[in-house]
Amino acid sequence: MTAPNDTTVHHPAPDRAEDDAWLAEALDRYSRGPSAGLRDEIIERANWLAIRGARRFVDRGEPFDDLLQVARLGLLKAVDRFDPSLGVPFGAYATPTIMGELRRYFRDHTWSVHVSRRAKDLRPMVNAASDKLAAELGRSPKVSEIAQVLDVGEDAVLEALEA
Repeated sequence: MTAPNDTTVHHPAPDRAEDDAWLAEALDRYSRGPSAGLRDEIIERANWLAIRGARRFVDRGEPFDDLLQVARLGLLKAVDRFDPSLGVPFGAYATPTIMGELRRYFRDHTWSVHVSRRAKDLRPMVNAASDKLAAELGRSPKVSEIAQVLDVGEDAVLEALEA
């Protein structure tokens, strides 16, 4: 075990209620008159949401720093799109935005071979149609049957199956 680094800065845990009140007020001000400085401060204060989101994906083989950058991008989008007049707490709005950005990252950037976006999107539908047809027909469906059910070309079905 290594000794703690003397240069490590230990910050006391923030008072969550006080921080939430500040964040709500700052987001309200930002929605009425956006400014880069206020935006930066909001993001800095809400960075814990990005860290929490990135940690949920840390065991999937991607470096934590990359995941954190993606999560921070989601946080940035959440700050820019948040509407306090809807009465939703910022954390409840930001968390799905951050998680969606992380999931999009995995979907678009972590496939070991390039697969078209269309094939990635079609794959779950092909699998569902295949399972349904197999149950109805009592056998594995043909590519043409799956294509007919989904109203797509056979080439698209084949590409999704290969994906």
